[in-house]
Formats: sequence, C-alpha cells, structure tokens
Amino acid sequence: MTANVADQPSYMQEAQHDFPGSHGRPKSLHIMAQAMVAPSTRESWWGYGKIETARLGAQCVQWILTRDKEHVIRLMNTRNYVPRQTAFYADWLSFREDELASQFLSAFPRFQIPNRLQSLQRDRQSTATRMEERLNRGGFDIGKHPPERRRAIAQRYMELDDKLRDIDDHCRALELAEQLSLEWTARLGEHRLQEHGV
Repeated sequence: MTANVADQPSYMQEAQHDFPGSHGRPKSLHIMAQAMVAPSTRESWWGYGKIETARLGAQCVQWILTRDKEHVIRLMNTRNYVPRQTAFYADWLSFREDELASQFLSAFPRFQIPNRLQSLQRDRQSTATRMEERLNRGGFDIGKHPPERRRAIAQRYMELDDKLRDIDDHCRALELAEQLSLEWTARLGEHRLQEHGV
C-alpha cells in the first residue's frame, strides 16, 4: 500500500497492498521535442528515495523509523509518461502490510488524497468568493483609484488569479496521481512476485 507525500512540511491514495497515500506535490513537466526521439522519454519508471524530515515532517519520520525495523517502509519516486509530451513525477510511501498503511493514514490524514483535495477545494472556494466580492464592489476597478495605487491593485488581482490556477493545477495533479496509484500498486506487486520467483 502507498501514501502520497509532496507539499507537506512530491501522492497515491489508499490502494491495495503497496501505496497508501502520496507524499508531496506531483509535478508535470514538458518533454522537449528534441528529447522525444529517445524511447526512454516514453517509459514509466520507479526508484527508491530517502525518507527525510524536511519532506515528511519530524513526527512522520519518527513514526516510520519506530516501525521500519520489523516492517519495510520505503519512499518511492515514480515517473509516468503522459502523451503527448509530459512526464509526471510523484513520490509515495510504500508499505508491505495494508494494516500498517491504514495506521499511517489514520495518524497522518494529511497524506490521504481525498483529504488533500477537499482542503484545496475549500481554499479555492474561499479565494474565489473573496475575489468575486471585491470585483462586485469595484475593488479591482483601477479607474476608481489614484494612479499610484493602480499597479498594486492590478498586481493583487493577478496574484489571486494565479492562486486559483495553481490550486486547479494541484487538484488535477492529485487526481491523476490517484488514478496512477492503482497502476503502480499492480506493477510493484508483480515486481515483488518476480523478485521472490513466484
């Protein structure tokens, strides 16, 4: 089972055996046209990363370290090719046992993708409401304000608009990560079977 871990102090929703949640904020990066000639740019891959306090937080790392002696908990880095020219990167915590993954997500619900999406949607609603209220009362009408204040007013409008777009991008990334979690759970389950010669 896996847990997605990014943005917290790079995410798979609670799934079967390998992924209980995502760590951090997934990233989509454009693959340059010149690089597309290499077949490796259109492949998905995974590897292991280091469990660090800076990425997960001290309490989370302590929780993992106290249990990792008898259970295998790993930070996994994944890359998926998304047609036509996008590489999608996400980080996950991988647990061998479903029960341990469930305990982790209960202790640290911020790593559950549905919780993260709800929090982002609340933030988006609040920001959009404030922006709409200010628009309705003419707060962004720069013609009503003295010239020395106009740049700051326009800049504030752009900041709020950028924040809304950033939240939308973050939500889309988390939704894609949630879908990919099922694929990675199955793929890593097959990998384990091969490792053990089953």
